[in-house]
Amino acid sequence: MKKLVLLSALGLCASGCGTLRNVSKFSAPLDQRSESPPMLVFGGTRDDLKKVGTHLEAIGKGEDRQSLPNHILMSTAHSLDVPLSLVGDAVTLPATANASMERAVNDYYLHAEDETE
Repeated sequence: MKKLVLLSALGLCASGCGTLRNVSKFSAPLDQRSESPPMLVFGGTRDDLKKVGTHLEAIGKGEDRQSLPNHILMSTAHSLDVPLSLVGDAVTLPATANASMERAVNDYYLHAEDETE
């Protein structure tokens, strides 16, 4: 029974967290909450895969044996979160694609104005 509760808690913790970090400014540190969220296309999935890679790299190096269980647990949690973030990113695709295109257009035109001055 305890294992079921632990697995359920782990599953709830890893339920599309990457997508939530991508589209919500409330997941940012307190001093950065006034900034807008990143809103990257499939940013939650990318974030989870980067974190899995970081933890696996730390496991492969094996430098700090004290934090090895933490790296194993976190790489597992982020690996479980990848498919959930993929679904969440697909649902939020219209909003993130719009935000990405808006940024690209603004960067292009603002950058072009800076070069002409």
